[in-house]
Amino acid sequence: MRIEGVTFVEHAVCSMTKADFIKMHMSVVWQNRSEVDRKKMLSDAYDFIKKKGTEVESDSELNG
Repeated sequence: MRIEGVTFVEHAVCSMTKADFIKMHMSVVWQNRSEVDRKKMLSDAYDFIKKKGTEVESDSELNG
C-alpha cells in the first residue's frame, strides 16, 4: 500500500505492534515533517492498514 509516497508491505505491517511499526519507521520516512507529524501519520497509516486487513479477513470468512 502506498501512502504519501511511501510503500508499506501490508502483511508485514499487520504482523507488527503499532509501537514497533512507529519506532521502525520514525527515522526513515517523511523526514521533511516534524517528529509529531510523522508519528501521527505513521499511527494513522498503521490503523488504516490494520483496519483494511481486518475487513479483508471478514470478507473472506463471509464468502468462504
